[in-house]
Amino acid sequence: MIARRELFVAGAAGGAAMALTGRARAVTLPTGAPPGSRSGSAAVAVLDPTAIPKYVTDLVIPPAMPKNTSRGNLDTYVIGVRQFSQQVLPPTLPSTTVWGYGSLMHPETFHYPSYTIEARYGRPVRTTWVNDLVDRAASCRTC
Repeated sequence: MIARRELFVAGAAGGAAMALTGRARAVTLPTGAPPGSRSGSAAVAVLDPTAIPKYVTDLVIPPAMPKNTSRGNLDTYVIGVRQFSQQVLPPTLPSTTVWGYGSLMHPETFHYPSYTIEARYGRPVRTTWVNDLVDRAASCRTC
């Protein structure tokens, strides 16, 4: 088993070697079309982070996710993951495209941050996750 000190020394040596040989480089975030789109079909607006007012929007306290069913001593959830737009930044700025989850039986629960799955000690919970990340042609985005 490798010791913590040996791992640290190896990591530092590797980082120094990359820096000295010029293999380490900065990565620039994309400002054009999002991945998977045709060039120029949908530009991504980049906001100046210093121009966004800080601490003006209240934090959301997510409520409990509604159960799909409760039978006997088993709580069941059917939860989908989707892409949607939501106002995350202050209201004067554009909405943000996010991936979030919610109950498929209750569309109003799709929110970011999403509702909380609550469980009680000694009571089993069955959660079924559904990938709803599809494009306009209903093709899976993440497959």
